[in-house]
Amino acid sequence: MTSTPDTLAERLSGILVTVRSELSISRHTFRDGPAYVVRDPITFNTVKLDPPDYHVMARIRPDKTLGEIFTSMVADDVLTQDDEESFYLFVLSLHRDGLLSLPVNDPEALYQRFERQRAAKIKSLAMGFMFMRVPLINPDRFLDRTVQFAKPFFTRWAFIAWLMLMVSALGLAISRWADLSSPLLTMLTGDRLIVLWFTLIGLKVVHEFGHAYACKVFDGHVPEMGAFFILFTPCAYVDATDSWSFTSRLRRIIVALGGVYFESIIGALALFVWAFTGPSLLNTIAYQTVLLSTVVTLAFNLNPLMRYDGYYIVSDLVGIPNMRERANSQIRTLLKRWVLGLKPPAIGTLRSRLMLSGYGVGLMLYRVVLVLGICTVIATKFYLIGLALAVFFLVTSFGGGLVKLFAYLFFGEETKAVRRRAAIVGAALALGVPTALAMAPYARAIDTWGALGREHETILRAGAAGFVRDVPVNVGDNIAPGSRIASLDNPDLENALEAARMEQATAELELRQTSMQDRAVSTTALAAREQARARVGQLQHDVDAMTVRAPHVGEVVSVEASAEGMYVNVGDPIAEISGGTWQAEFFLAENEVSEAGLSIGETARCRLVADTSRTLDGIVTIIEPTASRDGIEPSLTSNGGGAILVDPASGRAATPFVRIVVAFDTFEGLEHDASVRWRIRGEPRPLGAHIARRVALFLNKLKMEQS
Repeated sequence: MTSTPDTLAERLSGILVTVRSELSISRHTFRDGPAYVVRDPITFNTVKLDPPDYHVMARIRPDKTLGEIFTSMVADDVLTQDDEESFYLFVLSLHRDGLLSLPVNDPEALYQRFERQRAAKIKSLAMGFMFMRVPLINPDRFLDRTVQFAKPFFTRWAFIAWLMLMVSALGLAISRWADLSSPLLTMLTGDRLIVLWFTLIGLKVVHEFGHAYACKVFDGHVPEMGAFFILFTPCAYVDATDSWSFTSRLRRIIVALGGVYFESIIGALALFVWAFTGPSLLNTIAYQTVLLSTVVTLAFNLNPLMRYDGYYIVSDLVGIPNMRERANSQIRTLLKRWVLGLKPPAIGTLRSRLMLSGYGVGLMLYRVVLVLGICTVIATKFYLIGLALAVFFLVTSFGGGLVKLFAYLFFGEETKAVRRRAAIVGAALALGVPTALAMAPYARAIDTWGALGREHETILRAGAAGFVRDVPVNVGDNIAPGSRIASLDNPDLENALEAARMEQATAELELRQTSMQDRAVSTTALAAREQARARVGQLQHDVDAMTVRAPHVGEVVSVEASAEGMYVNVGDPIAEISGGTWQAEFFLAENEVSEAGLSIGETARCRLVADTSRTLDGIVTIIEPTASRDGIEPSLTSNGGGAILVDPASGRAATPFVRIVVAFDTFEGLEHDASVRWRIRGEPRPLGAHIARRVALFLNKLKMEQS
């Protein structure tokens, strides 16, 4: 130690410190033991303290200097002399959290804090336009006046009613699952995207008021409400952190679930509206509400890997506060122990360490997937500018961590004793891991959907104009060649045929009368007879065409002209029949066919979409490129609920496709136009080559879209 005040102890030991008297402190019991939550009633900020830290805070008195307090704690065997620096650092942290009145600041600590804030501000400026938080109002007074209307929703009877509503909605969803899942791929097209955007905003406002009212029911405070912009989409938020001071874990969980609770009620009611209304704007909004209150809620709000409702619920249930930070610390501890051979102290019970380890691994994997997904969205929307931002996002998300990791391995004080091993680990991370990943075999699975049909499909059309007399067949009937499909009536045509026959008879008579007379007169009569015969033949053909017959064996797929008395013109469709082998038609992009390595004669196992337990074994019979982007079966496109993206207006596919036909050896229980799913296992290739190919295709696609 020097004579100049260079240490925190020398600078702060003579200072008198006061704990703010207006703070409220509550004790909580978690799985790993008790903790204390300190709440500021002015700013509504909360700070959680472990028992040792709280004991230090409790020893602070306004009539004793910090040095005297530390000396008394050492004398009482609460601290040791080696804890001196940590003691004063903890006091400074309490001051920075606003819990103490300290008449002096630590310049070095404040400068470091300033540097961290400035770095965070620079990063937020770069990405802040996509993730902006805008406080708007203090809703506390409004909630106080209206909480009486929300209290009935938080009673035991309301919970029972909610359970009954959820069971009813679940039963309805299961019974209508095919109808419920079919339009999913079309929700982001055309005008539906705008409706979806506004539906999301409204639903999230309801969600946040659910949190707010749940907090107010238990006498909590909600000091702030505003909008959080995620990729330019405004989502409401409220500050319900006052619930952390509740001593009851059940109440804290109810507040965390309050948003999902209110949202699920709206979603269930919307499901019934969707089920009992026809195609309309109301039906579309109801369907989107169901989608957002289920899929989006499960993926985000109840996802424990994101710092939303699910995270705090799981943290409270397992009794591990600050779960993300502790999980990251646990992963670092394991890596230090297993990879570097260091022996950092184990913290917590074996059960908590196992849970934190599993959560930490899941968190890392999810973070990678999330960052890559966001980067893809950015690049898709903005291309060059967005691509640069995506690269920046990757660098700031992973680059800084890698720099710190290598600095720790090669220059860290903790790794000094195992520097050689740390250097080997660093070299392996820098060279070995990327090389191994690039060379690892990877087989991509391609999911594609097709429509069932028959080898021979014929649309029978009217050969003559007329009125439908009868259609003796129905959809699903098996028919033989020559079977009558429909009969038409046309009195004008039949009268014309009778008149033509009379003309023919007259011409025949005139020809016989003149056959013994002048040759010139006989030649004229012969020409008239032949003309009459030709007319009778043509009219007879038209009359015969009014009876539509099947050209081959097959099954009636559809009947277009089924109404008796309906008028049809020449060429209008009457019915469609199909026969021959059952087959499915698929469309894949050229690069997907190349990756899958498909060939004619290869076996294919498909599943019925309506009955996933049933498999259909078939053989690839046709692989041919489609010169046009038109003519794709509508049920396979995004307009019809399929996976092939097409322009909603023109119906044209975004890129040319390859047509693949798979023939099946079964005839039982198959329906025309039924959807089948085929999962194609591609040929194993090096992962690096696959990634490079995908990136090149992705960039080329973006360039084409921008040109």
